[in-house]
Amino acid sequence: MRQIAESGYCLQLPKRTKDDHLIFIMRIGHYNASCCTLDDACRYAFAVVDILNAQPEAQLNGFVILLDMSEVGQQHVGQFTNDFARRYINCWETMYPVHLHQVHFYNYPSLFDPVYGMFRTL
Repeated sequence: MRQIAESGYCLQLPKRTKDDHLIFIMRIGHYNASCCTLDDACRYAFAVVDILNAQPEAQLNGFVILLDMSEVGQQHVGQFTNDFARRYINCWETMYPVHLHQVHFYNYPSLFDPVYGMFRTL
């Protein structure tokens, strides 16, 4: 977890949207996939979101998430499975108390097409 934290894997941007939503950026390919698992990266991201969600502005206005995929490689894509996709989506949709307004993909590589297909079918 410490290595993921030091990599700047996810963080809150200092400005908000015009609708006053907090902007949370996750740099998906920014962690070292040979040392850390995708589950480790997600645990860290959920821990950061827990901290951000403690802010009254986040509870009232919610989040916009930017998924920066500029550094996603074969090792990262190899960690995505159908089971992981189902668990991740289920967690965000049904169990996690966050007002999620939008999710944006940035620098989306064609290498990620099979994984994106998994998320769309769930």
